[in-house]
Amino acid sequence: MIILDKPPQLKNKSNKYIVFVLNDHYDVKIRPMIFGGFVSVMALATVLIPYIALLTVPTYLAILFAVVSEKVDIVNEVESDSHNESE
Repeated sequence: MIILDKPPQLKNKSNKYIVFVLNDHYDVKIRPMIFGGFVSVMALATVLIPYIALLTVPTYLAILFAVVSEKVDIVNEVESDSHNESE
């Protein structure tokens, strides 16, 4: 009989985020899967109810402008267990 165990958990887990820089003090971090889901829902709503395009098209244009003006970055954050070891 073969027994399958859970794979070992990595201690250094990286999280990818899409970061929208709003200004010098504020930015918005969102996971790529959530961002893709949000854009997909907006596209589906635009197809099903054309009047929703009055809200979604400016949002698409704002995202496009943010990408072109280099206000969007993809960031990897590494969560690590930081233990202070005294010598």
